[in-house]
Amino acid sequence: MHAVKLSVIIPSYLRAPMLCEAIDSVLSQDIDDMELIVIDDGSTDDTRVRVRQYGDRIRYVYQENQGLSTARNNGIALARGEYIALLDNDDWFMPGKLRLQLALLDALPDVSGTYSNFTIYRSDDDTTPNGVQTWYDNPMDWSKVFDRKVPLRKILDDISPAPADTMAYVGSLYSASLEHYFVLPSTAVFRKSMLPEDGLFPVHDPICGDWDFFARISRLAPLCFVDTELAYNRSHIDESRLTQTRMRQQIELRIDFLERVYRKDEKFYKENRVRVDRVHQTRLSELCKLQLLEEDQDAAVETSVRLKRLDVPLGRRERLLIAASAIPGTGHLLSLARALKRRLRL
Repeated sequence: MHAVKLSVIIPSYLRAPMLCEAIDSVLSQDIDDMELIVIDDGSTDDTRVRVRQYGDRIRYVYQENQGLSTARNNGIALARGEYIALLDNDDWFMPGKLRLQLALLDALPDVSGTYSNFTIYRSDDDTTPNGVQTWYDNPMDWSKVFDRKVPLRKILDDISPAPADTMAYVGSLYSASLEHYFVLPSTAVFRKSMLPEDGLFPVHDPICGDWDFFARISRLAPLCFVDTELAYNRSHIDESRLTQTRMRQQIELRIDFLERVYRKDEKFYKENRVRVDRVHQTRLSELCKLQLLEEDQDAAVETSVRLKRLDVPLGRRERLLIAASAIPGTGHLLSLARALKRRLRL
């Protein structure tokens, strides 16, 4: 099979109607030299039937259910494109997205990839532009994150569909990704030739896998962020609230990500030891608190030991958590206090 300019990869599981919307948004892009790969991660609905209706415009691959990261990795392995774009099955591209991003990558040969802002979609009457800023407690100043800020029109003659005043930001996200997440995968296009040698999306991590991948890809070469919306990100209201158990898993995986990537990066850790350990301390403290609330005393004791091993001074919160972990029954008392507080609010 011959090489193509771009491979678009859509992993999918049990979302056939939404998948078709995503597919249609790709096929309507004004790009000719492109392939679309759908990785069906073991769906038991009518995904196969719906995708087959598109004929040879789609490379359809079925696999036993192995999770999103494995589906993405398998799609990347199959891709024949010089560039790779990702699209989640419940998101969709805005018109002109791919043409603009391919032109940008051609104009900036030293960057590993490009990504954009996005609009959050809840319903036709309920959308939120500038979606990336909703991820942060305070507005993110991109000029402090990236090395270079430049008007997009100074890079490209034709910047449609972006507004005339759109800014582009170029730089590595590796250091900043220690604390923050930046890239919605459905907005990203990257060079296959610049993929991380130490692996693609981590298959054991269903929560921080995107964060991990884009941190490592930007360690190799800069990324270019286009600060305008080029995709829709569908919000699922029923999934918006994290349960306490889910929160614990999220924090555990954030800690795992920090330890695997930043603690094991000898050069970065040597130059940023205090900063890395402070972030590590914050996340371990959050984990210890949740373990106490779940009355998992043994796990809280283990986490308190990890807290004491860090090479940064313990704050008041950390000292209290360590002390609480050493007293049997503290978690039960904390749970009762939290329940009483909720009742008083009612």
